[in-house]
Parts: sequence; C-alpha cells; structure tokens
Amino acid sequence: MSKMGDGYEQRSSAGLNDFDQFWELAFDNEELETVNAMKSFLRARRGVEPFYWTPPRESSPTLWVMEGEFKESNLMPNSSSFSVTFKRWYGAEE
Repeated sequence: MSKMGDGYEQRSSAGLNDFDQFWELAFDNEELETVNAMKSFLRARRGVEPFYWTPPRESSPTLWVMEGEFKESNLMPNSSSFSVTFKRWYGAEE
C-alpha cells in the first residue's frame, strides 16, 4: 500500500513489500534507567530515522521506525511501564 500526503491510498497485492509490518511492544515495570535509555534512543530518531531491530523469532535485524509516539505509565519511584509500536522500514539506510 502506498499512502500519499493528501490521504489517498494505492493498494496492490503485488510487489516486494506489499503489506506493512508492525510490532506493538510493552515493557511492564522496567527499571527507570532502562526506560530512560529507550526514550532517549527513540527521541533521537524522532520517528523518522530507521534503526536496526530483530523481532522475536527472527534471526537477523531489519530496519524499523517508531510509529506514532511511545507511552509511559505506572510511574513508580524506580520503575515504569513503557509501550511503543515499531513499523518495518523499506527505504534506504540512513
């Protein structure tokens, strides 16, 4: 599927990358230091710069971008819950 800036979508079942891949990730009661490192990493890329990530049960890393915004909840003194969605990137490496 190709999305245009005006909201128009062109769908096709043929092609190299004919469907979007998403991973919704949730981390519950993670150490605050770990959550802060994840937030810093994602903020630095601003949802535009792709990064390598290996999905579960996959053997090699592929390029992904953050879709939308991350969410943080359950703010405890030393831990937090964190969720984010990754979308598979098919463009050129940055």
